[in-house]
Amino acid sequence: MKTSKLLSVILIIAILTTSFLSVSSFGLDSETAHSGYKKLDKLSKAEIVQLTTDVNVNNYLNFYVSQPSVTNPYSMGEVRTDMQQNALNRMNAYRRLAGLDPVSINSNYTKLAQAASVVNATNDMMTHYPTQPADMPDGLYNDGYNGASHSNIACYMGCQPKTGPITFSVDLWMEDSDEYNIDKLGHRRWVINPTMQSTGFGCATATSSWVHTAMYAFDNSATSSDYDFISWPPSGYMPNDTAFFTPAHAWSISLNPSKYNINNLSQVEVELEDSQDNDWDFEGDADDDGFFNIDLGGYGVTRNAIIFRPEGIEKFEGKYTVTVEGLKTISGAPTTLIFEVDFFSAEEFRNSPTTETTTETTTETTTETTTATTTQPPETTETTTLPPEEDSSDYEEITEPSTDPTTTEPPVVQRAQGDLNGDGKISAADARAALRISAKLDTPTEEQFMTADVNGDGKITASDARIILRVSAKLQTF
Repeated sequence: MKTSKLLSVILIIAILTTSFLSVSSFGLDSETAHSGYKKLDKLSKAEIVQLTTDVNVNNYLNFYVSQPSVTNPYSMGEVRTDMQQNALNRMNAYRRLAGLDPVSINSNYTKLAQAASVVNATNDMMTHYPTQPADMPDGLYNDGYNGASHSNIACYMGCQPKTGPITFSVDLWMEDSDEYNIDKLGHRRWVINPTMQSTGFGCATATSSWVHTAMYAFDNSATSSDYDFISWPPSGYMPNDTAFFTPAHAWSISLNPSKYNINNLSQVEVELEDSQDNDWDFEGDADDDGFFNIDLGGYGVTRNAIIFRPEGIEKFEGKYTVTVEGLKTISGAPTTLIFEVDFFSAEEFRNSPTTETTTETTTETTTETTTATTTQPPETTETTTLPPEEDSSDYEEITEPSTDPTTTEPPVVQRAQGDLNGDGKISAADARAALRISAKLDTPTEEQFMTADVNGDGKITASDARIILRVSAKLQTF
C-alpha cells in the first residue's frame, strides 16, 4: 500500500512537472500569455475604455456624399469619409484589443466593396455570388462580383445606428455567433486576420430600404509579427458592458500554425473557470457545458479556430481563466495554453477612473436595430482563393435567433399571415425566414409559401420580408 502511494505521488509530480515545462516552453502561462503580437503591450483599462467607447457620427441618417443608384442608370455613389473612417477605427479597435496591428483604407478595395454593395442592393439579395441584373453594365457587375466574393457582407433594416451602418456591420461580423455562423466564426477571423494590411468598405441602400454593406477581406500583404495565438475575447482586461463582447458572443482561439500542429486538434479540451470557482468544460461530447467546435477552414491566415460558448452566464464579471489542453507544438511535443480575461465595467471606470497604467509585456448609441444578417467571404488556403459553393451557414440574425422554420415540424393549427415559423406571433425571425426563401436559400412548404406571400403577388421576395418586419415592429399592419 505504501509503495502504491509512493508511486502515485511520483507519478503526480512527474505529470505536474511535464505540464509545467510544456506550458512554459512557449511562455504560455496566465501571467505572460496574451493574444496577438508579442511586440504590443497589454492595454490598460483606460486605453481599453477609450477604444471601446462608441463614437457617433453627425447626421447619421445620411450615409452618402452621393447616393448610389441601384436602378438604371446605375451609379456607384460614394459613402461619406467620416462613415468609413468610423468603421475603420472600430475595426482597428477590435484588432488592437486582439493584439494586432491596425489596417488602412485601400482605394481599390473600397471600389470593389462599394460595387459589391451596389450589386447586392440592386438584386436586394445578400450573396457572395450575385447574378448580373439584365441592364447593369459589365464593368460595374464584374467589380461587384469580385468585391462580393472577396468580402464580408451584411444587410440590415431597422433603426439606424448612430455609429453608422458600416461600423454596425463590423460589430455584427465580430459577434458572428448565431446558429448559422457560430461553428466557424468566419467573419470574425477575417476582421482579426494578422496578415491583413488594408481594407475597403462599401454601402448601398436597396429600393426596399435594406442596407447592404461590405468589407474587403482578402488582403494578406502584411508581414505577420510573432504571436502564439489570437483570441476573442483577448487576454487581459475586457469591458463587460459594451458591444465588443457579451454572453451572446462565442469565445474563439486561433493558434499560430507555425508554432502549433493545427492538423491534430481532435484531442483538444477546454476549461473555463471564473474567480468564484465555477467552471465550464468542453471536450466535444454531449457533456459539454455549452457550444463547442473546432474549425480548420481557411478564414484568414490562421486556418483554425477553437470555438466555445459557455451556457448559463448572464454577465461576465471578474477573472476567467482559459485552459486549453491536448495541444501539440509544431514538432509534436505536448503543450498547454493558459490565459486570463479580466472583465470590468467600462461605465464604472469612466465614473471612477483609477491610476492604473499599462502593464509590461509583451454618448448614446442605438441598439434597436430590427434585424440584420451577415456573410463572410469564402474560405481560403495558401494555394487558392477560389470560393466554394455558397451555403446557408453564411447568414446571421442578431435579434431573435430561432429554429430554422424549414426544418421545424409544422404545427397542426393554421398559421396566421406572416407567421412562417408557426409560433403564433409575427417577429423578426419570420422576416428572416422570408428573406432566406426569397434568396433561394430555403425551400418553403406550401403552407409557408401562402403565409409568406403577404403582398399577394404570387412569389416570395424581399418586399414580403420587409412587410413582415415592419408588422413585427408595429410600424404597419397587414
